[in-house]
Amino acid sequence: MIQGPGGVHGVHLESVEMGSLFGVLAGMSLLAVFVVIGVGLLIAALLLTLSFRWVVGYMPSLLRAFGAVLLTAIASAVALGMARAVGGDGRLLGLAVQFLIGAGMVNLLLLGGDGLRIGFAKASLVQLVYTGLCIMAGLVLGLALVALFGGMLASMHG
Repeated sequence: MIQGPGGVHGVHLESVEMGSLFGVLAGMSLLAVFVVIGVGLLIAALLLTLSFRWVVGYMPSLLRAFGAVLLTAIASAVALGMARAVGGDGRLLGLAVQFLIGAGMVNLLLLGGDGLRIGFAKASLVQLVYTGLCIMAGLVLGLALVALFGGMLASMHG
């Protein structure tokens, strides 16, 4: 029991400490989730600027690419939510929707070296190269994680 100004209260000190500990752990995990999302968006923006450079020959600013990636993610989530409500779960539909929205955002937000839009055809090519780079980065990251966890598992049982 806790002795307070109004007398003895029916709250145990151990439960107060555990509740605050779980609150701190939840806050730290939420912060970690936001950091991972932010780093993922920055890596995606970097890959988008790289693919734009390869296709157009001009490197856009990282901030504009970050905005394009962020708006593509938000617009794709909204469009996929509406499409899946109507047509069910389709992974190919999701890839097509994300590709078309991404190409539209690249066309609208990332301008060429002369300050004009690059056109939807070039934006689609940029988005195609970007999608390939993201798939390759995912495969490399997956193989690195398999090697990491496989090495940990082997060291535990070896």
